[in-house]
Amino acid sequence: MTQSTDIHRILSMHPGHERIGVSGKGTIFHPYCSTDRPAAETVRVRLVSHPSDPCAAAALAALEPIVRRRERLECERMDFDLVEGDALGLPNVDCTVLFARGLHVVSIANFDLERVLEDAWIVDAPIGLDDRNMEMAVSVVSTRHPVLDRVGPFNARPVSRRFGDVLDDAACLLEGRLGGELFPVAWARDYRGRVFRTLLGASDDFSRPDFVRLVLNAIEWAGG
Repeated sequence: MTQSTDIHRILSMHPGHERIGVSGKGTIFHPYCSTDRPAAETVRVRLVSHPSDPCAAAALAALEPIVRRRERLECERMDFDLVEGDALGLPNVDCTVLFARGLHVVSIANFDLERVLEDAWIVDAPIGLDDRNMEMAVSVVSTRHPVLDRVGPFNARPVSRRFGDVLDDAACLLEGRLGGELFPVAWARDYRGRVFRTLLGASDDFSRPDFVRLVLNAIEWAGG
């Protein structure tokens, strides 16, 4: 049986694997693991949604098949209570994608959830924000950052959140325009681990090629 190179393998570790001799240490044989290149060339990703965010599970479900089809990415979907403050899951995880008040891509294995979420605060949604036909214009602030490679302006679902602050050593990547208001909607920071943060990430946004490219770039940048 042949497999298209566009469909990448998924290496998902499970406690039951130990019983059949797969420990997660050393060289791992997996039936979907190709032998033409070392596993070290891949980025291992954990996908997690926070249970308190009603939109997070739907957004994660939209991203998961995209990541699974991506060459060089291996993913594992995990329950939130197994991930917070721990490095369980894929062996040698390179980054975590966390859906909670938007989308976070974090390269730090053991992260503090409160510190991850403290950069944003929720504001009341403007009247009409729940209109499914409403869109927000998103513009690129700087094209020099690797997360913005081949990413152009696009429309996205409007957001009811604003960043409480963008740190001085963070790069503002995208701005959103809603009515007459212009505000940051994505930034990246490389300090004691790489972090990408965006207020975007509704399940609808994953049908937009530029947004998908943005997220995949962020995963490869944080996990690389």
